[in-house]
Amino acid sequence: MLLPHVTPAPRRRRLRSLVAAVTATGLVVGLSLTGTSAAFASPQARPAPPSSAEPDFGPNVRIFDPSMPTSQIQAEVDAIRDRQINDEMGTNRYALLFKPGSYGTVENPLMIQVGYYTEVAGLGLNPTDVTINGHVDVYNRCRPATGCFALDNFWRSMSNLTINVTGGEGCRASANFWAASQASPVRRVNIIGGNLSLMDYCTDGPQFASGGFIADSTMGPVINGSQQQYFTRNSSVGSWSNGVWNQVFSGVGGAPAECFPAVTDVCGPYTTVDKTPVSKEKPYLYLDSAGRYNVFVPSLRTNSTGASWVNGPTPGRSILLSRFFVAKPGDSVQTINKQLKSGKNLLFTPGVYAIDKTIKVQNANTVVLGIGIATLTAVKGAVVMAVEDVAGVGIAGITIDAGTKNSPVLLQIGSVKKEKADIGDRHESSSRSNPTTLQDVFFRIGGPNVGKADVSLEVNSDNVILDDIWAWRADHGIAGTVGWDINTAKNGVIVNGDNVTATGLFVEHYQQHNVIWNGNGGEIVFFQNELAYDPPSQAAWMQAPGVNGWSALKVADSVTTFTASALGSYSFFNQGVDIFAANAFEVPGTLAPGSLHNMLTIFLDPSKAKGGITNVINGIGGSSTIDNASTPVTVGDYPAVPDTTAPTVAITDDIAASAPGDVTFSFAFSESVGASFTADDVAVVGGAKGAFARQDSTHATLVVRPPGNSTGVIDVSVAAGSFSDAAGNANTASVVARQEFDTVLPPSTRRLLTFDEGTPPTLIGFGGVDPTIVVDPTNAANRVAQVVKGAGAAVWSGTTIATMPNAAIERIAFTSTLTSLTARVWSPDAGIRVRLKVENAADGAQSVETDATTTLAGGWETLTFNLANQVATTAALNPALVYNKVSVFFDFGTVGSGKIYYLDDLDLAPKGS
Repeated sequence: MLLPHVTPAPRRRRLRSLVAAVTATGLVVGLSLTGTSAAFASPQARPAPPSSAEPDFGPNVRIFDPSMPTSQIQAEVDAIRDRQINDEMGTNRYALLFKPGSYGTVENPLMIQVGYYTEVAGLGLNPTDVTINGHVDVYNRCRPATGCFALDNFWRSMSNLTINVTGGEGCRASANFWAASQASPVRRVNIIGGNLSLMDYCTDGPQFASGGFIADSTMGPVINGSQQQYFTRNSSVGSWSNGVWNQVFSGVGGAPAECFPAVTDVCGPYTTVDKTPVSKEKPYLYLDSAGRYNVFVPSLRTNSTGASWVNGPTPGRSILLSRFFVAKPGDSVQTINKQLKSGKNLLFTPGVYAIDKTIKVQNANTVVLGIGIATLTAVKGAVVMAVEDVAGVGIAGITIDAGTKNSPVLLQIGSVKKEKADIGDRHESSSRSNPTTLQDVFFRIGGPNVGKADVSLEVNSDNVILDDIWAWRADHGIAGTVGWDINTAKNGVIVNGDNVTATGLFVEHYQQHNVIWNGNGGEIVFFQNELAYDPPSQAAWMQAPGVNGWSALKVADSVTTFTASALGSYSFFNQGVDIFAANAFEVPGTLAPGSLHNMLTIFLDPSKAKGGITNVINGIGGSSTIDNASTPVTVGDYPAVPDTTAPTVAITDDIAASAPGDVTFSFAFSESVGASFTADDVAVVGGAKGAFARQDSTHATLVVRPPGNSTGVIDVSVAAGSFSDAAGNANTASVVARQEFDTVLPPSTRRLLTFDEGTPPTLIGFGGVDPTIVVDPTNAANRVAQVVKGAGAAVWSGTTIATMPNAAIERIAFTSTLTSLTARVWSPDAGIRVRLKVENAADGAQSVETDATTTLAGGWETLTFNLANQVATTAALNPALVYNKVSVFFDFGTVGSGKIYYLDDLDLAPKGS
């Protein structure tokens, strides 16, 4: 995430065709603009309760009441927007809080644009208690040197409200936009009336984004667009438009099916976890029915799906605000610690706090909640916060900055264990049923100031939940705050505790292992990482002699149980020299098969970067370098899961009833069978094999032609042992599909020519055409007439079809009702004129001509030539005369250009058929 004065161009490259596809081919316009949340389609927000005196949250909290005029609210939020929209490294912090009720209208919507360090939240118990009729938007930042993108849109949030999407000018009316990257969570949000777009496609390019996190929310269509990765947990979506590198869903209703790695133009890259193993939603501020302020603490959920509030209020407990010490930036750590020790909980109001001693959380079930992106900055090398190894502590909504003097750690959860014992015998306070939880806790090393810290987050307690953590060693910031020897930090996260779960873990740019995991029983669902950009040389960045670089995730060799899903690590070594990391992920090879699932690496921005990542995990997976820039290199499961499952195939066809002609049979395989399946593996009884095509490694088709002018059944079968998967498992079950056919011509129809006759017709070209009989290019079992209308061929050039001397055929038995000829034709273009002429082979003056027009390009269709509707220059059809010669003129009236046409199955048919 680069600031323009550090590196002028955005460092996360996306294929520009993706952005074009999003904006031009329906990922935007093709999604419903009127879809509603399945949970609450038309909320009736309850009015704000009577309020006692407002608590003193400080000058940067704005509390809005539905009785306020929309114009007044709009003016206040616009003023904050103007201050914060570009204040990336500034010190202002704001919370915009909305009491229960409805704000704005369809006619006069409330339009909130959210800038840096701004939280927008409802004060209801449920998200449907507060409705914004309008938008809560984050747009791209547009700067002359780099264009418009959202890569650096950090440190903001919205939560606990309903957005009824309405209003906006032009493109802005098409969705509620949340074009944000890391540290910009969306929680407990109900979006109705329109789309949620995670990409701002309304500005100039490149429109890149690098998010992101959604939890406990419901929404209709979601446009992912250019978001390179995204994590959605315990929510529901109406649809999800697309993926880029690593889109992940855990316990999400309506999520796309798992598809990893991506299949071009088909699906993915999606990792879909059916149920979230363990979760606890973030505490939030709300007003009760008596107008009192409380903090609600949601209960623990295990193996859960969907939002916590859709079937009634979220389970949990309420704590009166009077049980909190409401801290302001001027309060000393001594004062804060005294309040905590007395049993108070802690609420940080918006602002930047200088922390010169450790804030000590010692009591079980203590809640530490920040609002308005409250920021705690280490002073004099302090450990900013330490939590005793006690149960049920909640820390949420705070950002922790390193200071100019090195801190050993910024946030420490539990004390360091001197030795390990059995899980059941250690730490009575650690509890699976009442874990300590961190939500929306963000760390920063450098950026607004020089920062130094060995470790950002150290977790020593067991059973801790980490939910949306971003640990960031800055790659850009105020001049002089970023550099290899300036903002120094070894590790982002170290986990020593057992049974720690991370859902949404973002860790970037640390100088050694970004994450070290020493505890057993750990689990990660979604991990995003960028390695440090700025090692000055390979020699300065060696893990050990002969081992290049450091990994994104290091799981200790002593760990016996650990699982993780959807892990991505990217490289952008921008110092002009080749820098390599040996592996993105390092784990014990003795873990159970499949312990790690869906991993990827990517080399970013070949115009500025060098080196790369040599392997995905433990020496396997292959490299991400300039040779495959911006292309994910993936590993599905590690250690590899032995594949002992035999592949299967399902056979279907394209005919619902009795087939009147060719039948296309489709073969769908349960997994990739490579090129092991061919036409020779298919047995056909009752028909002739035609064209065989393999669409991809899991799909194939075969055309079968039934015999003409008869009835019966076609049996298509695949025997056991006919094909195999990548692991060499052969199919063990035979499969048969049956299709009836009826090719008997109706009594009123007479077939004249098929080009499959034992003695084929003679084709006579004139005027510059070259006709011949060939194998049907779409069906190898069929022969057809091919007509090449050469370059410069006359406008009247054509082909006569003859089966007898004198260019004749058998007399065509026209009657008063049989006045049409039909023919199957193939043309490269739609809308061309095809003329058909019948005449007396011995007397050309007895002739009739008529026209038909093609409607398909590049496909077969049947044209009807109604000779009772002759062209004006010829005589009317007279069934009493002899018509025994037929000619066809493709693209009649146009000079030839070398195009190829095909003709088949000439039939006599009733008038107008």
